[in-house]
Amino acid sequence: MSSSAVPGLEFFPAPADIYVPAGIAGPEAFTVKVQAFIVRRGEEVGLVDTLMQPDNIDLIEEALYRANAAFSDLRYVVITHHHPDHSGNLAEIARRAPQARIVSGAHDAETIHRATGVALEPVENGDTLLGLEVIETPGHTPGHISLFDAVSSTMFLGDLAENSGQLRPPPARFTEDPALYQRTLRSVAELNFDNALPSHGDPLLQHAATMLLQLAEELHT
Repeated sequence: MSSSAVPGLEFFPAPADIYVPAGIAGPEAFTVKVQAFIVRRGEEVGLVDTLMQPDNIDLIEEALYRANAAFSDLRYVVITHHHPDHSGNLAEIARRAPQARIVSGAHDAETIHRATGVALEPVENGDTLLGLEVIETPGHTPGHISLFDAVSSTMFLGDLAENSGQLRPPPARFTEDPALYQRTLRSVAELNFDNALPSHGDPLLQHAATMLLQLAEELHT
């Protein structure tokens, strides 16, 4: 899904392969593919998530370049949830974009603050950023949020689902409240949107809500 495919909204992925050493998130080392997004609507520019490793900053800068923007143009930095592959570079981003409003779901804000030293502005259901509606999507973490663009019927999922080879939930070992997560997944799928952009994996183009509802049904059985 190219940035030009979304009317009124442009997005520019910043994909990264993040190496997680053994003992950090389990007994074995592994590599996770994750992406942040530069989002542009007219003259307004935002960043969704900050990736993790210091060299990932270069990937975000490249996405800004493709958006014809720079760190000084960022109006918002949105953290979908507190996991370090989404928030790990926040302190450096805040240093490079001091003018940006830095926001997250209320129930993850303090966890992110403790990990990064950056104070965040809490947002909740119905708030709007760059014309994107905040949707509270707890379960994976207490303050996980997604972002919805009604004009293009597109949902920025965060870690609500992954689409790497097949559509699946986030790993159980990283999901703090599995029962709440399943209820959240179903409630979001019932919003009936066409497209979805997960943080892990490929975009869902057309019938995205239907595919998420099928996933919710599979998890319920």
